[in-house]
This record gives sequence, structure tokens and C-alpha cells, in this order.
Amino acid sequence: MKILHFRSSIGYSLYVNGEYVDVCDRGRTLDIMTKSRNITITYCPISDNVIYMPITAKMDLSAGVESGSEYIKVVPFGHDHYEVHIIPQSIDMAHRYNIVCEEKVKDISVRVYNNGHGKIDISGKDIDVNGVITMASVDEYMGYIIVECICNDDRHVAVYDISTSQVVLSTNCDKVEKSDSEIRALIDQRDILLQAVVKTYNLSTKSLDRYVIYLGKQAKLSDISIVPYAFLTAIKAGNLAKAKECLSVSYSDITDIQIQNYFGEIHDIYYNPYLLDDRINYVLYTSDGYKAYDFVMSDGRIGDIVECLNRNI
Repeated sequence: MKILHFRSSIGYSLYVNGEYVDVCDRGRTLDIMTKSRNITITYCPISDNVIYMPITAKMDLSAGVESGSEYIKVVPFGHDHYEVHIIPQSIDMAHRYNIVCEEKVKDISVRVYNNGHGKIDISGKDIDVNGVITMASVDEYMGYIIVECICNDDRHVAVYDISTSQVVLSTNCDKVEKSDSEIRALIDQRDILLQAVVKTYNLSTKSLDRYVIYLGKQAKLSDISIVPYAFLTAIKAGNLAKAKECLSVSYSDITDIQIQNYFGEIHDIYYNPYLLDDRINYVLYTSDGYKAYDFVMSDGRIGDIVECLNRNI
């Protein structure tokens, strides 16, 4: 028996094997239990402002759950619970080749376009952008070409060194700042710690630096189930000093390398709400795939961390 929890950032209607199931609002889940080895789902988005395309995909449930579509992400929570995150795709731009802008800077060709997703081409060097680009600007600054893109739900900046013909910085971002000495990109982590990662390219030394700042005063974490989330978001941002503040004295000797090696590179963090006991469990999407961890609390801090090697958690 598989229990599927369907999610989407917009409202939608869902069909399974051609049969209408229900309508679901954004931010909520539509839950299905099935013993089938495979099913075919059809996702019909509901939006007043943007036209999205329906998505049909065959899902393999014979072992775990595999989506069969690049627009569907499956998060395993153990005990046969799976969250199925469907990513809506705009008909207007996402699946149509369209040029956003074309310019020449000191005889260097710059082209910004969409072809399924955003792309930047600077003198033949291709840069992928996560999202569909709606607007873009191309500027020359102190021997560098700076391309700033506004996407459907994000921003992106690419910096190209004219003297070396190399892309020296390419990242999603929320804000770009330029000075005589450096180019800075700020990436808001949108987490409970109010963290932001700042990536700085020094124009003199031609070196790239990275550090974490806080965008506001942090609220006290009164719920112990939130402390592991704060711990994980700090690791995700590279703020390991803050992560260690969430640990009990039993981890007083832990090193940055040990933390990084234990969790790997964290991309996404999911709280597990599907357990029938009182454990605090989080599922992580990392560079090595999905991992799950139990957190044992001690006096408001993390006293023990146990990786769930059995994917039944």
C-alpha cells in the first residue's frame, strides 16, 4: 500500500487513470492510497492570471515511487508515505523558444532566451538559469559583462570577465550591488533564521568569497521540533557556527568537516508529519539523494542525531 500526498504551488484538479479524483487548493495536500504497481495521473492547473499546461505522467509504484516526469518531484517519508510535488509550467513561455534580448558589448555577443527554461549565451558560453526569464539587462562594468535576469519566480545574475573570457559568477539572487572593488549578489534563504548568503567577486584579486548575514532579528525558538529545522537551515547556508549553537554539550568537540561529511550538501529540507509516534524526523534532499534523520532533544538543544538507514524510517 502506497500513500501519496499530492502538492502544488497553485490550485489544481487531479485525475488518476482517467478518473476524476478531486480539486485541491494551493498549499494543501490531496491524499490517495493505492495498491497499484503503476498509475497514470493528469494534473490540470487552476489559475485566473497565468495559463498553465496540464501534465500527464505515468508513475511507477512497484518498489518506491518514481514520477516519470521532470515536472514531478517525489519525496519519500518512510512507512510508504510519499509527497508528490507537481511543478506547474506556464504555456506562455516555458515551452516556447523566445529571445528575451540580444546585445553586443565590445564585440562580444550576449543573448538571453528561453528554451524550456532560461539560458544566457555570452560569446558561446552557455549558462543555465533555473526558471523562465521574463526580463533581462546587459551592462558592461569595469571590464566585466553583467547580465541580470528577472525570472518567473526568481532572479539570476551572471558575471563575465572580458579579459579572461570566463564566467566568474553565476547564481540565483535577490539583489546585486556593484562597487569599485567588488560585485555582490545577495541570496535570501527565506528561513526562520532570516539568513542570507552573500557571494562577492573581488575585481582586484579576481577571487570569489561567500559569507552569511542576517536580514533581521531572530525570534526565540520556543518549539523544540523547530530547533532541528534551524540547525539544518544553518548547515544549508554554510553557517556552521550558528548550527553548532543548536547542539547540546555532547557535541562540543564536533568539527565543521564532520558536520559537512555527515549531512552532505543540503538542497531541500522537509519535516516529516507522517510518523505515528513522537519522534522528530526530517527528510533531506542532498547531493547524495534523499536522507532521513531522527533528532533527540535535550534541554531545548539537539542531544543526538540518528540517520535512518532503513528507508521505512
